[in-house]
Amino acid sequence: MYKHLYTTLFVLCCIYTSNAQTRDFPEFPNPQNDFYILLEENKVTNPKYLEGSVREVNRTYTEHISPDNDEVYTADYYYRLKKDKEITAYTTSDIYDDTTIPYLNEALQPSPKNDTIIKDDFYTYIYNKGKLTHYISYDISGGTMDSIVYTYKKEHLLTRTQYRSQGAIDVDFSDNGEVDEYILFPEFEIYAYAEATYNKIGLIQTVVQYQFTEEEGLVDSYHYNYMYDIEGRFKNLQAISDRVFLTYKQQKKHPKNWKLATNEVVEGMYLETTINTTYDTKNRIQTYIKTDSNKNKESYSVAYDGHSNKKITVSRDDYSFQYDTTVHRDLLYEYMYDTYQNPTYITSYIIVNGKKVLDKSTTLKITYY
Repeated sequence: MYKHLYTTLFVLCCIYTSNAQTRDFPEFPNPQNDFYILLEENKVTNPKYLEGSVREVNRTYTEHISPDNDEVYTADYYYRLKKDKEITAYTTSDIYDDTTIPYLNEALQPSPKNDTIIKDDFYTYIYNKGKLTHYISYDISGGTMDSIVYTYKKEHLLTRTQYRSQGAIDVDFSDNGEVDEYILFPEFEIYAYAEATYNKIGLIQTVVQYQFTEEEGLVDSYHYNYMYDIEGRFKNLQAISDRVFLTYKQQKKHPKNWKLATNEVVEGMYLETTINTTYDTKNRIQTYIKTDSNKNKESYSVAYDGHSNKKITVSRDDYSFQYDTTVHRDLLYEYMYDTYQNPTYITSYIIVNGKKVLDKSTTLKITYY
């Protein structure tokens, strides 16, 4: 199975969320993802991200089963908010949706500003001067404990090191004959590592990431190199991923000391991805082109209508190694906004023989205080 470095976001009209730990985690900057902000994902799925004093939102999602079929799938979502944007009501006709009001309300919550330790069930967060430095999670059923350690250079995330410890059951016999069982966790072992470099004005230049696979002795490596134009705007990215074998001796070393170039690689796992971006005279993203060494290509061209409405024209080439064929698709996305710059209507079309065929649509009916 060939790896893909980025998830293609063609679900902009239908986005499902799951209930998980939603506390903000520091991430290395990803300027190549600035384009996806144009897809309005956050504003569609959570009214807390909408502009203005929102009171109610009715969201309707419609998906056509196929271009040649009139049958459609429709789901409705309703939100009610206070003036401070706290969500007080949420209902949906989507029987597969498990979103809760507390989950929605966790968005946009301020982070701790001081030295703070937060314990939440099987999770621990340690902050130093408002920055998350340690995250620990326990999987009691699996007998594992994970930890992420963050280091910073000024305001920038410098390293992100992930550790895992496999626990062992220990038994404690008390004087009254009672037996107490608990899990002991030995020293942590590195199973993921990432490190970044920045230029003099704080723009990220490189990221190196390593992640152990489930198969012993194999590690996935990722290398990212960023370039910017003379105005400091993200221009292009070269990303290379691969899977390599590590010797037992190397596994005992810190990833900083690995010399992966001398190791045997796993056939078929090498992938090189490039992204190029251009801007219009108003400093807005105009084109976004992503290609990879597996012959896949995505090309986005954005046309802005007035102050807010826009159209995104998409050209895709999806290559199948199994059949040695490339499937080409042309798509179109249209966005309409209200006076608060919130999306009210999003449609996606499949272009068939030069004609637009409606694929998906999302309507947001927003009521303000």
